[in-house]
This record gives sequence, C-alpha cells and structure tokens, in this order.
Amino acid sequence: MAKRNAALLLLAVAATAHADWTIRSTDSKPGRDGIAHRHVVLENAGGNESAMVDLAIFSAKSCTLRVIDNPTGETLSDTMPREKCAAGVNGGYFSSDFAPIGLLISGGNMIAPLQRARL
Repeated sequence: MAKRNAALLLLAVAATAHADWTIRSTDSKPGRDGIAHRHVVLENAGGNESAMVDLAIFSAKSCTLRVIDNPTGETLSDTMPREKCAAGVNGGYFSSDFAPIGLLISGGNMIAPLQRARL
C-alpha cells in the first residue's frame, strides 16, 4: 500500500507542477525480486507536450540503491548482471568519452568532482 501511495504522490506532483498535466495512460507490470514496473504517459492541458515516466516500485526494506560507476560506457543491460542488479536506470550527464560531468560518488568514493556548467 505504501508503494502505491508513493507512486500516486509522485504522479500527483508531476500532474500539478508548472503546467496542467494529466495522466493519459498507465501500465503496471509485476517484476521479480519484489520490484514492479510502472509506465505512465502524461500530457499537458494544451495537448502539445507529453512526457513518459517509468517507475521502479520497490520496498526499501528489501532493496538497496547504489550508484555504479561505468567508465567504459557499457550498456545498462550489460552492467546490470555484472553488478547483480534487479533494476537499473541511466543517470547523470557524461562527456563524449563517457567521463561524468558533475559530482559522482560511488561506493563512498568521489569518482568525479562537482563541476559548474560552462555556457
């Protein structure tokens, strides 16, 4: 129940942020290891913009969140089994040679320092 409420809270925040967004469609699929996948399509009131949100719904009691450094730029589908992950998401920004842009901490170690954007 708490997982469902957290997902609904996220969707409610997204739906009321800056523009009037509504949920156009949602699809949920049970996963393995207590993780469920939810795909949500949002559309703004004017209908000229849409956003897709993919959620991994899990219990913090049974799962651990980690940041994994990927200096070789391998795909997420290759990284997940190697790191024994049940779910994964790409995150952050990277240069063309896969170096992280911005602060990156993995395993308690600073991999890349905070950098300010250059315009």
